[in-house]
Amino acid sequence: MSNNTSKWVCIRTEEGADSGLFSIRYDYMRNPRNGEVFRMAVVESKDAVNVLPITPEGKIIMVKQYRFGIGEDTLELPGGLIEKGEEQETAGRRELREETGYTGGKWTYLGDIQSNPVFMNSKIFHWMAEGVTETEVRLHLDAGEHIEVLALDKEQLFEALRLGKIKHPHVISALSRVYSLHEIPGFGKA
Repeated sequence: MSNNTSKWVCIRTEEGADSGLFSIRYDYMRNPRNGEVFRMAVVESKDAVNVLPITPEGKIIMVKQYRFGIGEDTLELPGGLIEKGEEQETAGRRELREETGYTGGKWTYLGDIQSNPVFMNSKIFHWMAEGVTETEVRLHLDAGEHIEVLALDKEQLFEALRLGKIKHPHVISALSRVYSLHEIPGFGKA
């Protein structure tokens, strides 16, 4: 392993496409090892939050939604982008209410991860909400969302993980901070 501590240097930056949800910028970076300059794409986005909501009966509230990147439905924890000036927990409470109709509970911060440090500049913050209850029947979804709300017990959650129905790495990251996922028979094996 190299112990070279030289830093990559940004020579210049240019703006790319802006989709509203995210934008692309191009950084021209000099490799400290060989001096060559490379054009690197960086996806810029707001930070996000997801929530592990658990009812007083021990049910885990999940959302089933279509993901365009893989062209299929996935099971996920409720969550979304943090609005400008919004606190993480506030965003988590808002997203939980909007996507599931559940509110309340005792909230615990579980930590954060980079969305994908290879080419993204954003983070996702994980929260757990224990003791949530359904207080709203009508969901408040964004125009591009179509969500089915599911309440799974722990065994159903582990079965969904084992069968690959939960694919989103942000969800698996949040779940791994609460549950011992390595103990699920067959999970993570091809």
